[in-house]
Amino acid sequence: MKKQITKIMTFVIMFLLSVLSVNATTYYSQVSGDPKTLTNWKSSRDGLSGSNPTVFSTSGDVFIIQGTGNGGTTPHTMTSGNTMTFGAGVTLEVEGGATLVQSSTITMNASATFKLDAGSFYQHSSTSYSNFAAGIENWSSSATITYTKSGFIPNTSITGGVYPNVVINNGSNVNFAGVITNISGNLTVTNGASSVTLTGATALNMTIGGNLTLTTASTFDLGNGAAAPIVN
Repeated sequence: MKKQITKIMTFVIMFLLSVLSVNATTYYSQVSGDPKTLTNWKSSRDGLSGSNPTVFSTSGDVFIIQGTGNGGTTPHTMTSGNTMTFGAGVTLEVEGGATLVQSSTITMNASATFKLDAGSFYQHSSTSYSNFAAGIENWSSSATITYTKSGFIPNTSITGGVYPNVVINNGSNVNFAGVITNISGNLTVTNGASSVTLTGATALNMTIGGNLTLTTASTFDLGNGAAAPIVN
């Protein structure tokens, strides 16, 4: 009896997986536009065939912002002009050379994946503490994340706890609040950030795998005077 139940369960699981694989589709960006615009995506890389997505919530679907592999054309820069959500099991991938700019809130489901390939770029130009990094992060160590708005640092745990290259590029205050503790690449502070603080009242151990570069920051605080930070 137990063997029969096991066989039935195995069959059901295999059936469900086959259904998901059939329904899953990879879509490629066709222009440097708003990622929420469905017609900016197509299921063929060259856009000469295939179909547009109808939603951003079909589990297994992959949305790729085309980079240097884009048929020899210029890598795409997609900028969110409208709030959007990627659903459970969906992957958003930025290829090398391509850029994703969040100027309006992009939300990732907890089981969605945000993938940054080697040499790719993500720019956070929104002041909101969204759930963008609430999903599964798959970030190449040679990708670059740039923050251009005052005070924004993701307030969620990053899978594995490791950031790629990080650039702070704004004209106001930035407080890491102890969230970013492990950077595999470089940490660069530029463009007149008036104050950069790594942590609040709690102790912080931060590891920077590459270079720490300060260009025009007037103040760089390891802590707020009460913490005992250590930077490796």
